[in-house]
Amino acid sequence: MNQPFWKFLRIAEIGVFLVVILTSGCFLDDCSPDTVGTQTQIFSWEGETWRLYYYYVNTTNVFPLWIENSRGQKLPINDPRLPFTMKTKDGDIEIGPRPSTGGAAKDSPKRHAVELSGPPYYAYILSDNPEDVVYIFDQQTRMVVQKITLPTRPQGIAVNNSGTRAYVTNQGIEQGNPFFPQAPPRLRVIDKATRSISRTIDLTPGMNPGKPVVSPDDLFVYVPYSPDTRQASNAVAGVAVVNADSGALAQAIPLSVPTATVTRIAMTPDGALLFAIATQSIPARVFVIDTFTREQVATFVVANSSIRDALLDYTGSRLYLLNQNSLVVYDTATLTESGRLAFASTKKMNSMALSIDGNSIFISDEFTGAVTRVKRSTFQIAEEIPPPGPAPDSSMVFSVPSRQ
Repeated sequence: MNQPFWKFLRIAEIGVFLVVILTSGCFLDDCSPDTVGTQTQIFSWEGETWRLYYYYVNTTNVFPLWIENSRGQKLPINDPRLPFTMKTKDGDIEIGPRPSTGGAAKDSPKRHAVELSGPPYYAYILSDNPEDVVYIFDQQTRMVVQKITLPTRPQGIAVNNSGTRAYVTNQGIEQGNPFFPQAPPRLRVIDKATRSISRTIDLTPGMNPGKPVVSPDDLFVYVPYSPDTRQASNAVAGVAVVNADSGALAQAIPLSVPTATVTRIAMTPDGALLFAIATQSIPARVFVIDTFTREQVATFVVANSSIRDALLDYTGSRLYLLNQNSLVVYDTATLTESGRLAFASTKKMNSMALSIDGNSIFISDEFTGAVTRVKRSTFQIAEEIPPPGPAPDSSMVFSVPSRQ
């Protein structure tokens, strides 16, 4: 296997978010209903019908969640009361007899998966369907090792560079909400050692948080936020700076467009600059923040674009901005457009990631689940990878070696 590498990118569409901690050979794809989500498989065992619930990503990563019998009783995958055992082998989920029961499965869900070797790696999947939780999977056994229940409306997840903490943002709940009790927007810290929420950090009412990023030294968590006027009539857009050690809100960096819907930020590898992206505006706006002075130092407009995703190359010299039908690249030194690649009008591009070597950009199509590979040096399409064929990389991947 390739050695682990760090990468941050977003999972498209609110509802299911994915951050994977695994080796660089992982294959993932966009979160359209056909490629990512909780699915079921019915099989028969000794005359009784069972239903397996599992979480899958583009049919290449399959994670068993629980088993339901014909009476509607749900049991954990490793429950000793089950008349069979379940394991993964050679990329398939296999169901076999317990020593005391005998027999063989008449039907088993067969799914290709990634073969892993070396130390354990874990996957953190943030989901609001069917419930608001973070699933933690052991990538070698493909089994759930922990399910961390979250309050409602999780917005995004990031993991620090040492791999010891995950950070999940939660949208605030306004007063008088008929379904949920009033609550401020929050940043929750998941400790890898205990696999539980170790801290809850309240953000300022009126901040509607997006997907966070962590500074290279793990000292600060940066949370983009849009104005939530339901909680504060004078709310504005900005980036919150949270001290990772104390949990204190160190600063709120305002943006020059107070009403901007900012849900994504990208950080240069040296941590010097942040690019805050207004994801629901035409033309698109990008705000540049100096992390040393904690001030907005520039802004620019991307014509004819409504940005859906953003990433920086590993040198920090190029900023890639994805909209539905094109990929735009900006020089970060001059903040000028240096290239634009158009896609077919039948596509709806949703999310992207760099390859491990940094030479390719992989972009997922929301409509089909296919992946387009763009060669970074020529800025041209190198290949189209049809679904459900495995893509060499994905927009939801971020790799960390296990420290357990």
